[in-house]
Amino acid sequence: RVVRKRRQDVVAALDELRQQVTAGAVPDRTTSVARFLEFWLDEVAAGNVTASSLNEYRKRIRRVVPVIGNVKLHRLTTAHVQRLANQLTGTYPQSPKTVRTTLETLRSALRWAVHAGMIVRNPAEGVRVRSAPAPKIDDTLTADEARAVIAAADGTDLHALAYLALTYGMRQGELLDLRWRDIDFDAGTLDVRKSKTRAGVRTLPLTDEAARLLRAHRRLIPMRGPDGYVFPGRDGGRRSPQHTRTQWSQLLERAGIEHRCRNCGTDQPCSGSIRRFHSSRHTAATLLLESGVQLEVVSAILGHANIGITAATYARVRGDLMRRGLTAVER
Repeated sequence: RVVRKRRQDVVAALDELRQQVTAGAVPDRTTSVARFLEFWLDEVAAGNVTASSLNEYRKRIRRVVPVIGNVKLHRLTTAHVQRLANQLTGTYPQSPKTVRTTLETLRSALRWAVHAGMIVRNPAEGVRVRSAPAPKIDDTLTADEARAVIAAADGTDLHALAYLALTYGMRQGELLDLRWRDIDFDAGTLDVRKSKTRAGVRTLPLTDEAARLLRAHRRLIPMRGPDGYVFPGRDGGRRSPQHTRTQWSQLLERAGIEHRCRNCGTDQPCSGSIRRFHSSRHTAATLLLESGVQLEVVSAILGHANIGITAATYARVRGDLMRRGLTAVER
C-alpha cells in the first residue's frame, strides 16, 4: 500500500516496490536509522571487531544519529547522507579524518543492510566530502623530550609502558593487549600477538633496559599469571584506552612538554589533548632513523606491512637526514 500526495509519486513508489520484489528484497519500513545502527553495533560489529574498535565505531555513530537518526531506514537518501557529511565538515573543519571515518562506518553499516535485504541500495556510496586538507601538525617528541617523559614515569605503572611506546614504537592497542606470556626474559624477546595489521604481529628483541623496566614493573603490580595483562586496568582486566590517553597527557604535563593542540595548532586547549599518544610511535621511528638504523629495520620494528609505508610516512625525517649528510660532505 502506497500513499502519496501526487499520482506521479504513487506510480514512482509502486515501480520501486516492484523492482524490490523482483530483486528479492523486502524493505524494512518501520525501523529508523538510529535503531538500525544500534542493532548493527550490538549484533553485527560487536562480533567482528575488537573492543577498542567497537568503542570507536560507537563514537562515530554518535555523530550520525543526531543528524539523520530519526529518518526511516527505507527512506534514507543520498541527500540525507550528503547533508550529514556537510554538517560534519562544518563541525570538524580541521579534522577531515573524523569526517571520513564516520562516513566509512555508516557506509559499512548500510552495506550490511543491503546484503540483509533491509534496503535496496546504499545511499552513502555516492556521497562526497568537500573539505580542504588540514595542515598536519608534527607532534613528534624530540630525543630530550622523550627522555623527560620516561624519567617522569619513573616509579609509576607507566614507566615500562612509556619506554616501550617511545623506544619500540608499539601502538597503544598492542601495549594494552600485551600479556606476560608474550614476554620471554630467558630468550630476551617480546611477542606482539595482537596488532592492528597482520604485519604488526612480530617478535621484538628485548634490550637490557626494556627487560629491567619490565621486571621492575612486574614487581610493582599484582601478578595474575602468564595470561595476565602486562599493563592491566584497576580490575586486572584490559586497561581502558581513554584512561591511558588521559594518563599519557598527565605524564607529558609532569615532564614539562609544551602543549600542542592536534586540531588547530594553537596554545589554547581546544581539543583537550596534549600531544597524541600515537606521537610516541612517530617519536620512536624518528629517533631510530636519526640514530642511523636502516629503514627496513625500522619498518620491521614498527610492524609496517612493507618498507614503502615507512618510507612514505617518515619522508620528512629521511629528507632531513639526507640534507644533513650532504651538508656534512660540503664541510
